[in-house]
Amino acid sequence: MFRAAPAFTLLVVLPFVALRAQVPWPAGIGQRVRVTTESGAWVGTLVQHDSTSITLHGPGLSDSSVVTLPVDRVRQLDISVGRQSNAGKGALIGLGVGAATGLALGIGCASSEGFFQCTGSEVVEITLLTGLIGGGAGSLLGLASSSERWETVAVIPVHVSLAPHRVGLSVSLAF
Repeated sequence: MFRAAPAFTLLVVLPFVALRAQVPWPAGIGQRVRVTTESGAWVGTLVQHDSTSITLHGPGLSDSSVVTLPVDRVRQLDISVGRQSNAGKGALIGLGVGAATGLALGIGCASSEGFFQCTGSEVVEITLLTGLIGGGAGSLLGLASSSERWETVAVIPVHVSLAPHRVGLSVSLAF
């Protein structure tokens, strides 16, 4: 029975470790990547990778411009697929805020009995006009900003730990 545990370890656990080592790294040198580990996330340009570590360079890194991370600590790897404009999102937000503001002003105008009085059709006109103005302003603000788009690459690390256990050996396998 005690001799079966090492044989089990060799026959079952080691092929998983070997498969992990044979999987090609999903990002190429020079690509902008976001690497997530249990201790945080780093964004930079991939400058080196091997079977044990990856090295990133660039802004967004903590104290230095280069960081080396062990491959077995990587939980998620994202590859940048470019930047996108936020003009559409800004236009929708501006349209909503402008229309809500116009509707509030129109309702206030329609319910007042003072100098400014509006009819129902004028409330609609005010709502549409302020909505269009807000949409245009939001679109311009959205053009001025952009966000980075990321494609997640599945990284499933295999962790094998061996520990003495009574008379034999305890094997822990985590994906």
